[in-house]
Amino acid sequence: MRPLLTALFVFVAGCDFITDLGSKDTSHSGGSGPHSGDTPGTTGPPPTLVEDCDDPFETPGPGGGDLPGCVTAEISCGETIRHTITGGSTVFENSPDHAWEQCSGQGPFGDDLSGPERVYRMDTTGYDYVSVRLLSCERTQLLWYQTAIECPEENVICSYVTVDGSTDQSDDIVLGGSGILWFVVEGLAGARGNFELSVECGNQ
Repeated sequence: MRPLLTALFVFVAGCDFITDLGSKDTSHSGGSGPHSGDTPGTTGPPPTLVEDCDDPFETPGPGGGDLPGCVTAEISCGETIRHTITGGSTVFENSPDHAWEQCSGQGPFGDDLSGPERVYRMDTTGYDYVSVRLLSCERTQLLWYQTAIECPEENVICSYVTVDGSTDQSDDIVLGGSGILWFVVEGLAGARGNFELSVECGNQ
């Protein structure tokens, strides 16, 4: 009887092992496209800046050096900037006849986008696309535009990742135009918290 019991035990254990493999959850959180803030293949909440939200990151004022008046800094491929919205410019608004009215996804009746915001200049010459990710302590909207106009006050063609903002946004931007890309980190309804902006460049 002992060999039979041993074989039965091995068989039952093997069934449990197979059952565990078959019931393994292989799904992942995430949206339906690249405009989602979630990262495919991950579970649980996305990473945040919760541990770095109490004290404002040291951030230069806009318009320093040779930069346009609304621009905080230049950002390069492979770089990560950790700044705060506090003390940023107040150029971009979504009120009628202002820069973000038509292109922010908010419109004049959405969240207030009257600033402050942080603007970054990026030279993308020689690349086909830029992958960008924005983590923030408060709800923000990440927008970008490709034009020679540095700090537009009237309507400008722009793009955005989410309509109602988020604390974790990412997207792949197909480049064109002049090679200069302008990023805007806009605080929704007066948000002024810390954020982390990361960019990577590539070619198709």
